[in-house]
Amino acid sequence: MINKLSLFISSALLLFSSVASFAVETRSSLASYYASASGKSGEDLKTALQSILAKHTAINYGSGNTNSTWWAFYVTDQAADGSVVNRYSPDVFYFGSRGSVVSGMNIEHSMPKSWWGGSKNNAYKDLFNLYPSPSADNSAKSNYPMAVVSTVKTDSGEGYDKVGYGTVNGSSQLCWEPGDGWKGDFARSYMYMAVCYASLTWEGTGLQTMDNSDWRTLRGWARSLYLGWVARDSVSSIEVDRNNSVYSVQGNRNPFIDFPFLPEYIWGDSVGVVFNPAYAISTAADDDRYHSMTQTPADAAPAVIVYQADCVSNFGNMEASDNTLTSGVEVWTQSSYGWKASAYNKGTAYAADATLRTPAISLAGYDKATLTFSHAVNFASDPSSVLTLSVECDGDLFPIDVPNWPAGNSWTYVASGDIDLSQFAGKSIVLCFRYTSSTSEASTWEFKSLSLSAECATALPSVAQPADCQPDFSRPYELFSLSGTRLPVASPARGPVVLRQGGRSWLITLR
Repeated sequence: MINKLSLFISSALLLFSSVASFAVETRSSLASYYASASGKSGEDLKTALQSILAKHTAINYGSGNTNSTWWAFYVTDQAADGSVVNRYSPDVFYFGSRGSVVSGMNIEHSMPKSWWGGSKNNAYKDLFNLYPSPSADNSAKSNYPMAVVSTVKTDSGEGYDKVGYGTVNGSSQLCWEPGDGWKGDFARSYMYMAVCYASLTWEGTGLQTMDNSDWRTLRGWARSLYLGWVARDSVSSIEVDRNNSVYSVQGNRNPFIDFPFLPEYIWGDSVGVVFNPAYAISTAADDDRYHSMTQTPADAAPAVIVYQADCVSNFGNMEASDNTLTSGVEVWTQSSYGWKASAYNKGTAYAADATLRTPAISLAGYDKATLTFSHAVNFASDPSSVLTLSVECDGDLFPIDVPNWPAGNSWTYVASGDIDLSQFAGKSIVLCFRYTSSTSEASTWEFKSLSLSAECATALPSVAQPADCQPDFSRPYELFSLSGTRLPVASPARGPVVLRQGGRSWLITLR
């Protein structure tokens, strides 16, 4: 098998960082704690984890000398200088006596308790979903979904949360977005809630994020977004310490902190892979595999759907301008076939110039973006001369080439092909579909299945290494998938894997 190994070694993967732990958790102790989830995958794995996490002690909500939320925050969220670990703003607060409320702060439900009916059950007391928050930030966040904010109403400061409008489940909604350094923390909290309390009936605003009819609990847009966040914002020592200290208080753990690649087993690319806690890459004190490699966006951040509309049941909250003809008929309309534009009415062709615009879409944090949709055109001699796609960005309008246009004489839908919008990465954009017609020709344009995906496209560097920096294939070694699954050495799957030998890790590509 050795001659099939092609080394692809990145020096970035050999960086080490130390992790301070509140309590020492080892690989063997984690394997024992999660033993009942071993050998399971997909829905069965999620169900097994739910049974494990449900076995915990619900402490008292609020303040008090013992076993209360503020009593617990004193150990779960206190920095070395006595200040509160504030995930919501740069403001500094300090703890007083243990169990007392910190002035100016509230107990914040990261996932709003109104999503499951408030205090009807112990979910509202779970420390993995509770954090000390400045009162103003708690109020601004309200019970909104957690998503990418494209139009900001309130901003708590650089690196902290903001509230405003963004795309949620395909439409523009009020939402909140954590700072980049906390995105992974909050996403792992939401994943914990989606597993531990999967049997709850979600309601109200929560139904924009949660799905009562799907075993995965999180809706597709949320799964994609949060997977990207946990990949780019890796588990920190703050999370490891908090996980251990919450365990000491309420007796359960967040498995997505213990096993950083575990989200892929339930919502990502490893749903069909069997989980084995004895071998999976972990953040245990005696397991340096995870913290010995610095992930680059290429292997850490899958493409994320930042805007999506099927244009049949979900029309993407788009708005048309100059939309009404002199006959009183609208150019852009919603139909069972998708968004439809036509200036032909009762045997008459009208001159029109109407543009359909999406809400503002944020590409902040990405360096690659791709748009796709399907469309059909009829009654047009040259579709691309009267129908155009543009991107509005920074106050300017940029024409965009569409690779595939329909012939113009059929109702058959044609895939647009991949439309590269990477030039707008890092900015806020609006997609503009412009329809024009004349009194001699008024075509019909329909489109649907619109999807805009974004990703971090930075490539892994390929560098030459001296011989002593390469694995020795004459000696025993282990192979793992990028999500932490142990692979058979005799016949592993082709592609990128992590090779582990003698306390060191390499990224290699099996050909």
